[in-house]
Amino acid sequence: MAKYDDVAFDAMNKSTLGSSDRMFKEGPLFTESEYNTRATHSERLAYDKSSYEVLSELYKEEGKKGRIEKLNFQEFLGSLDDKYLSEKFLHPREDDPSYYKKGGGLLKDIFEDDPEQLKLSAHNFYMSNVSKYKGKRSRIKRSNISIKAPGAESY
Repeated sequence: MAKYDDVAFDAMNKSTLGSSDRMFKEGPLFTESEYNTRATHSERLAYDKSSYEVLSELYKEEGKKGRIEKLNFQEFLGSLDDKYLSEKFLHPREDDPSYYKKGGGLLKDIFEDDPEQLKLSAHNFYMSNVSKYKGKRSRIKRSNISIKAPGAESY
């Protein structure tokens, strides 16, 4: 019996190695973070706004450099490489814009170093506050919220 338990435990460990939500990659997986397990509804909304602010600044910066011609914000989110975001935000240089450090703080303290959660959070703010779908809750993705999180039943 212990052998089967070990096999099941190993399989669970292997399957949860990925990040919390692969909305922009492969489909949902779950990783615990401040955002998805402990934050209240209003805190998550504030994190969504902060994530959007950081990534919209990056969107503007990349646009000025001509790197994302003809991509809208949603397409930009889908094109962002996780390693690129981690490198840019978790290891900013002295002369980098202040929003890099803000993004690094979100990644470290709120999203457990998971760029996919940062992108999903920005997506949710964009869809509910900025896009042409403003106010349509059906466009918001909350698959990265634990059912035991404060206020999760209202999401």
